[in-house]
Amino acid sequence: MTTMVTEVFEALRSAGVDEDKAMRAAAAMASREPELRSETAALGTSLRSEIGALDATLHREIATVRSEIAALGTSLRSEIAAVRSDLRLLKWQIGLVFAIIGPTLLLLIRVAAKTGALG
Repeated sequence: MTTMVTEVFEALRSAGVDEDKAMRAAAAMASREPELRSETAALGTSLRSEIGALDATLHREIATVRSEIAALGTSLRSEIAAVRSDLRLLKWQIGLVFAIIGPTLLLLIRVAAKTGALG
């Protein structure tokens, strides 16, 4: 008996199966051993093929995600540049407002001081 058949026989015997039935069951397992090995090999081949296909799909998906991230990065940089440009314009506008209001306010304070309107 091969090792597998012996192990099956001993397991059946320890489970309480009588010797004759345990021997027949172990022999049936032994007769199916080549078929089981063939099926196992075929499943292994199929599994390797599926893993290869999944690997290729995963690599494609990763490349797609990287491409999308790069496109978003480019878009984001463009938007940031536009905001900076707008901010620069606002700074100039605020500076211009202060440049106009400042002297006008000083002139009003002088006129108010001369007329005694400040108290």
